Amino acid sequence: MNKVRLQLTEKYAPFDMLDFYDQHIDLVHKFLRKKTDELEVLDQGEDGSLPEEWQYKNNANVIKAKTSRDYTVMQKLEWIKCSLNAVYFAKKYVRITSIDEGIIPFRMYEYQEDMIQLFQDNRLCIACTGRQQGKTTTSAAYILWFTMFHPTKEAAILANKADQAQEIMERIQMSYELLPIFLKLGMKTYNKRSMKFDNDSKSFSAASSASAIRGRSISLLYWDEAAHTPNDIEFYESIFPTLSSGKKSKMIMTSTPNGTRGLFYKIWEEHNQNGFARIRVTWDQIPSRDAAWAEAMIAASSEAQFRQEHCAEFRGSSNSLLSGSTLERLVTKAPIEA
Repeated sequence: MNKVRLQLTEKYAPFDMLDFYDQHIDLVHKFLRKKTDELEVLDQGEDGSLPEEWQYKNNANVIKAKTSRDYTVMQKLEWIKCSLNAVYFAKKYVRITSIDEGIIPFRMYEYQEDMIQLFQDNRLCIACTGRQQGKTTTSAAYILWFTMFHPTKEAAILANKADQAQEIMERIQMSYELLPIFLKLGMKTYNKRSMKFDNDSKSFSAASSASAIRGRSISLLYWDEAAHTPNDIEFYESIFPTLSSGKKSKMIMTSTPNGTRGLFYKIWEEHNQNGFARIRVTWDQIPSRDAAWAEAMIAASSEAQFRQEHCAEFRGSSNSLLSGSTLERLVTKAPIEA
């Protein structure tokens, strides 16, 4: 199975991947099985910086297309392992921006690993999360992995507003720029709203409108805050032909709830019929949030608002709730049904 996956990327890989695999098959499989999360792999370039002749338009963090480099055995092993495992890649190499700490490693919570694994394993995915629970950061890490290690794919990043979609693109680009040099693919196009790798995979950002992806061959569509998109059903109907034209085209919808109406709610409720794999993320899956935090959030708003915005529960149109959970269950971290 690993060789089949590698064959799909061989033409666009930065080194002779299949030859390396055939010559070191036992070593490759041993490395894939071994726990190497803490293993430090020496990088390319002098003192970790990108040589000027490798730079894309004098950007010291972006490598230009068709840059020829030499790879060590360890770098090749690590590159192959990252290409096969999105969670491993994100945990070990993605960097994010923290409000309190600045740029830091992406220390994923368990549910974030589950999200990325869900995205990798399924064609259609829907994630219902509370606010400030890292869904966008997690999705950005996956999109970077998908476009880096899947050649000739196009990923569309859509959100309610073009600026919001562009912010997601900025997270992807920052994570790329902070990768080790040996993992960076060369770049053919690099601007605020799009990027295209050496492997001919491209990602772009746009507002979630019917014209956003018309005429494009989309391999991955990421739709952020889908429950809050005006005319969501009309938009979905406009993009469905693009998705259905490819047997392997993927779609990821993420959002906080927005009532018991609209496309996001419908897809969530009917996941057994529509083929969407789903995941719900709630406040109590974040270790730093405890009962005192929950009580403070409820006191600052209301229990109903807390349950929608932090427990990822859908509120009815008359402000009623679908479940009869109580304040006691919320602050004692009783499990919430998926």
